[in-house]
Amino acid sequence: MLRQNAELRRHVTASMISATERENARMINQALQRQNDTLTSEIDQQSARLMQMQAMVKDSPPFPACTAMDDEERYGFRPELGDEPVRLRDFVERVRGRMVLDLGLYYSGADLRCFVAGLASSRLHLLQGISGIGKTRLPEAFAQVIGAGRETVAVAAEWRSPQDLLGYYNAFERKFYESEFTQSLYKAQLPLFREKPFIVVLDEMNLSHPEQYFSDLLSAMERKEGDPGAPALLPLMTAPVSPAPRLLRDGRALELPGNVWFIGTANNDETTVRFADKTYDRAHVLELPPRPRAFDPGETHPLAPVSCKALTDAFDAAEARHGGETDKVLSFLDGRLGERLRDGFGVSWGNRLERQARRFVPVTIAAGGLAGEAADHLLATKVLRKLIGRVEIAPGDLQQLHKDIEALWDPCEASIFGLWL
Repeated sequence: MLRQNAELRRHVTASMISATERENARMINQALQRQNDTLTSEIDQQSARLMQMQAMVKDSPPFPACTAMDDEERYGFRPELGDEPVRLRDFVERVRGRMVLDLGLYYSGADLRCFVAGLASSRLHLLQGISGIGKTRLPEAFAQVIGAGRETVAVAAEWRSPQDLLGYYNAFERKFYESEFTQSLYKAQLPLFREKPFIVVLDEMNLSHPEQYFSDLLSAMERKEGDPGAPALLPLMTAPVSPAPRLLRDGRALELPGNVWFIGTANNDETTVRFADKTYDRAHVLELPPRPRAFDPGETHPLAPVSCKALTDAFDAAEARHGGETDKVLSFLDGRLGERLRDGFGVSWGNRLERQARRFVPVTIAAGGLAGEAADHLLATKVLRKLIGRVEIAPGDLQQLHKDIEALWDPCEASIFGLWL
């Protein structure tokens, strides 16, 4: 009987456990059923929203911002621009004076000459210097004074690819998310701006690596430089979309306008990255002084809106008139000084420097400067910049190079050496 009692107790305990497990399973099943009902309801709601979104985007344009510009009346207006030729010396002085009178901004004549001559030599500028000295305001003010188009795009530190700069296409929504940069390039081609200079300012350009997010633009500018007559296209997508904005090529590519200059501002501190040599080689570099000197602009009359053609014609006229001075500067750089730099420091340069010099030097002279001023700038920003970071070079070698440059200086006068040393 004791054995039977123990056996019966074991059966009772097992039955109680089985009943508890069945009750727990029933409660879990009920909870899962309620969760399933909730998820089914959510799926139904999301399906309804998806159908609604598909109905909304079915007839909407893939490029909403650019398409809206096509339809906006003010962008279709073609302004009247005077055909009066630009006299560069007077042009620089008047722009400099109006910057003071209209905006309270002071820039030296040499800096403004260098900026204007840089427009002739390269489509990409790098404005460097300490924070708060007016790097961003210089191109903005210049565009405002001459009646040019302008846009300012803030560069973010997390930019890593061209899509961060240009935008991206969402295939699910059939929509291209146009960035401010892409919209500015499209705007520059509209009738309101296509005959004017258009300046796109890339604020804090070296917060991220330009060689990564700006790579498509660098390639397009390189192709344009090699064949000025051929259009430089920026592919935005791999396949065309419809309906596409009127100015989009093949429904998928944006042309790099010939009236656009890119002006990048750069601080050099612990939050920024250093430009690669290939970026410096393609760009015109201008280092602004920390303290601008105030001056009296006198009675300076406002400028009529300047056309892109009038500005480039002035650059061409300067090149035709002062091309001989460029030959002297290039002879100085490529002669004994070039041999000294190549043999002693391993520094060399290619044909791009010559192409830029043939525009930069004559425009500097036509704007009121000297050949020595232009040569000094090219030497400091294009040649001697390659020595930065070369820790293997002794200070005595640099000092001797400084003396050698002064001794070899012959074709140009009034150069201010020592700024780079």
